[in-house]
Amino acid sequence: MLLLFCHGLATRDKPAAEPSREVKVMAEETQKPPLSDYYELLDARTYLRTPKRWVALCALKSKFGKEMKLYEWNWRGEEKGWKVALANMNVASLNLKRLAADAEELAAKHDIKLKWT
Repeated sequence: MLLLFCHGLATRDKPAAEPSREVKVMAEETQKPPLSDYYELLDARTYLRTPKRWVALCALKSKFGKEMKLYEWNWRGEEKGWKVALANMNVASLNLKRLAADAEELAAKHDIKLKWT
């Protein structure tokens, strides 16, 4: 039996004959976040992914070193694609405890200094 991991929870897949929403979610979450070529993506954790909004914690590398960023992208249609949201983010739908734990894990894995740990 196939197990899928969606938003950190294991779920059982439906029989292969029936297309399942879990498979679609898993396929979407395996896509890389829409970062510019300026950054090399080391790792990422997606916290929210809807057709119009994507929130992810990204461990990144640039010519200035490694860093961790929390991104929100908004879908602006086929012509414009995913665009970074500006200045603020509604965090009511995010599990901030999980986000903090993931930040510590990614920082340790990729040798990124966190000033709050």
